[in-house]
Amino acid sequence: MLKKSFFITVLLVLVLACTFAEGSTITVKASPYSYQYVSRTPGFSSKYGFGVEAGYRYTVWKNLSVGAELKYSNYSYSNLSTAYHVISLLPNVGWTQNFGDKWSATGNLGAGIQARFVEGKKGVFFAMNLNLGAGYKVTEKIAITAGADLGLAFQKGSNDFSVDAMLGASISL
Repeated sequence: MLKKSFFITVLLVLVLACTFAEGSTITVKASPYSYQYVSRTPGFSSKYGFGVEAGYRYTVWKNLSVGAELKYSNYSYSNLSTAYHVISLLPNVGWTQNFGDKWSATGNLGAGIQARFVEGKKGVFFAMNLNLGAGYKVTEKIAITAGADLGLAFQKGSNDFSVDAMLGASISL
């Protein structure tokens, strides 16, 4: 029941945001390097990871935005014979601070679900994400971005931490 209430609330916030949106933005990012730590006993650290992400944001008031991001991550572990796949859907709220006409800094906080697939096992878990980054406008509508995603997921018996270096673009609609 709690999950259903949470998702209905998130959906209502997104619908309300769309109604009063001042502008919208599409973001596309790639992570050339990611790290994940799974805290099961014993804990496991990934050797390498990468990912891609697409998001949509509505500016609801001045620099405050709401939106959602869909992210795919792939991690390699020395003790696993296959890759550890993670698909995240995270509604979020964020703030963008502009510095002049070209530069900006952003911060987004999200919470949602992650689907995880490894060695024939799968599960869906609650996850949170903090994204911090900077952008540089190359045109009036397009900015290149760089930053980091910090993630925390809660599996049964494990709290998992991830860090992703993110490079991408932001396109204003």
